[in-house]
Amino acid sequence: MILAVTGTTDIAWFLDSGARAAAGLQAALIRCGASLDRARRVLDFGCGCGRVLRHFKDLPAELHGADFNPRLIRWCRRHLRFARCVHNLLSPPLPYPDGRFDLVYALSVFTHLPETLQRPWIAELHRVLETGGHLILSVHGRGCLLDLTAAQRERFEAGAPVFKSDLPGTNASGAYHPGGLSATADRALFRPDRLPTSGRQRQPQPGPLHPQKALILRPWTESRGRSEFSLKRALAGD
Repeated sequence: MILAVTGTTDIAWFLDSGARAAAGLQAALIRCGASLDRARRVLDFGCGCGRVLRHFKDLPAELHGADFNPRLIRWCRRHLRFARCVHNLLSPPLPYPDGRFDLVYALSVFTHLPETLQRPWIAELHRVLETGGHLILSVHGRGCLLDLTAAQRERFEAGAPVFKSDLPGTNASGAYHPGGLSATADRALFRPDRLPTSGRQRQPQPGPLHPQKALILRPWTESRGRSEFSLKRALAGD
């Protein structure tokens, strides 16, 4: 299962990278004036076999996980009983009511989805996130250019997203975003002029490091009357 999620069988790396990611989430929230300790309902979207979720066992929040791999969800239900884990399909919806969570995170998820899936999933995560909540996700940025062919790098440098989608939702698929989330976000949900370059989070990988950009998004308040996110700078790094 670790191999399916991370591409390595190194258990020590798996546990260490999950702990680093958990700490990074907390650091991002603190920079935005929030904290995991104050979260009430948390969703790990793309939880896999609990690489990050296992490190939140002692939080007072109600913990949830969702993944489209049913084998991984069965494992989580047996071994991570402090969390409520559900299976989802490759396309929305999720089995939650509107505004269910005040924190949703999706690490190394949108990095493996084609644009045809990214847009509906962004809209779905917006649906299940309460007003005033936080969405934290990661995307491939300039730090991952070595993963691309010369032609793909040229497209990336020209400002266009690059998608390698052999098996969507798996490590065989890759999505690369030169403008942060601007290539991912539905224009009806996000304002392109509010998409600055985020801080960079380096997540350890087998072999060379593959840095990903970590982004925090928040829904507009209901008083704005718009279904959009405002983007905040997130993790330290640059």
